[in-house]
Amino acid sequence: MEKLEKLESAVAAAEKAVVTICLTLAFASVLIQIARRVFDLMWFPDVYDLALVCAAVMTFLCVGLLTYTQGHIAIDLTSYIPSPTLRLRLLTASVVAVIVFVAIFGKLAIDLFLFGVQSGSHTVQLKIPLLIPYGALVLGLALCLFHSLMHWNRMRKDPEKIGASEDGLSDAVTGEVS
Repeated sequence: MEKLEKLESAVAAAEKAVVTICLTLAFASVLIQIARRVFDLMWFPDVYDLALVCAAVMTFLCVGLLTYTQGHIAIDLTSYIPSPTLRLRLLTASVVAVIVFVAIFGKLAIDLFLFGVQSGSHTVQLKIPLLIPYGALVLGLALCLFHSLMHWNRMRKDPEKIGASEDGLSDAVTGEVS
């Protein structure tokens, strides 16, 4: 199982890298848009589409990344429940809810992706294929499911750690209790 945890860490590092690149490109494209308007450089291509696509990719990939870091918004009731068995059952219910969420929205995301494949749709100015953000949506949901299942597996191995940190957030990613 340690191989899977190393894989998860590598996947999370790749997610962080892609999100960082997207944020940088989005920021740069906004600066270019501002310079284009302020200095009347209308001959320069409109790069607004790049900012939109990068923001979409960043948003969808961050769903998986937030699941990995357990940094998403949550009410951590598990820290108030003394029974490790009950805490594990609540976490299992949470994972089942994620599976249902991914199944419902995953079907819609795959349909949207297939529509993009068939239609060949793209952005207006730069002709960026919409398969990129559609694919990021599918990938983000898959990563959310993967990280959620990995978190559940870590907690299943050691239910005492569920909700054990002082700040109310589980430190399952590092395996440490703060």
